[in-house]
Amino acid sequence: MDWLLTLLHPLAINFGPPATEQQIGTFEEQIGAELPGDLRQLYRLFNGYENTDSAHSALPMRFHSLEESVTLQGAGENWPGLPAGAQPFWTDDQSNHALVYLSGPLRGMVVLLYHDEPDYAPRYRSALSFLLHLHTAGTINHYEEDSVSTADLPVLEPRLSSSQTAEDRRLYQICRTDYEQATTDQERFLAAVTAMNLLPYEDTDELEEFTLAEDFYIGQRACEIYGKRRWEDAEESLLSLSKNAHSNIAGAARQALEQL
Repeated sequence: MDWLLTLLHPLAINFGPPATEQQIGTFEEQIGAELPGDLRQLYRLFNGYENTDSAHSALPMRFHSLEESVTLQGAGENWPGLPAGAQPFWTDDQSNHALVYLSGPLRGMVVLLYHDEPDYAPRYRSALSFLLHLHTAGTINHYEEDSVSTADLPVLEPRLSSSQTAEDRRLYQICRTDYEQATTDQERFLAAVTAMNLLPYEDTDELEEFTLAEDFYIGQRACEIYGKRRWEDAEESLLSLSKNAHSNIAGAARQALEQL
């Protein structure tokens, strides 16, 4: 992955020295999980990085060193509903974080955790994909939290291979089952937003079930994805929701209609 260093070299970043296999092994023992392959490769290139004072050419988030990440392992106690197996590896030092699933069916995927609106739904398929997104996002001054156009998930157009679509569908079914079997509101919300982000573009009609959820935040999210995907088949349903649903859902439905 020397090409990655070439890509990042022009930016105002202080790279930590490459982590050794011994350091990585010690870290994995401390957190009780193995790093996904691409995340391990990143640490073999640099053990964390920090922006220099030249913020205009820096990445929007800095990458934790293994040592710092260990100290953050218990931070989940302050983040209600943090999914099992997710660990923070990036931060903007303004209480916003990027977490990577280290275990379970979503292993390797990246979650963006914003302090004002956490939902823990996966947005990127891998740590490498997320880092490339940070590079594409440009400078800190131009970075937007909701830069959905460069996120991997939810998929906004039918551009994936059949094998990737099948894998997304498999993961969606797992999360939908979790949603149906959830025993708490928090578990139900987490499973729902995760399932919706993984739902293949071709299966978008299945969002209608989520618009009818008792939790209006789930219905709101479903309407938002309808809009982002410009799903015209949902027009009739969205019209009804815009007139009859809870205000959060109705507002999201009206916005989605404007996007169709």
